[in-house]
Amino acid sequence: MSAQDILSVYEIDEILADNNTANLPKNHRSLLDKLTRKPQHIDIIAEAANLTTHTASSILAELELADQVQHVGNMKYIQKT
Repeated sequence: MSAQDILSVYEIDEILADNNTANLPKNHRSLLDKLTRKPQHIDIIAEAANLTTHTASSILAELELADQVQHVGNMKYIQKT
């Protein structure tokens, strides 16, 4: 199973095809809005987006597959765009 297959299952590929994040699910958009180019720990991101760390981790994995975020080590993430 490829990254594209996973994005297709969650219909994230179609949403991000035109780089329009406004159509992302609410939790995805909320989390993405909290990210910057400054590395932030997943716990900080989750709290800011009012999500559990578990949910934030799943969403970050999807957004990373969609090339929207980047894991930079030590459980820290940045927004790529």
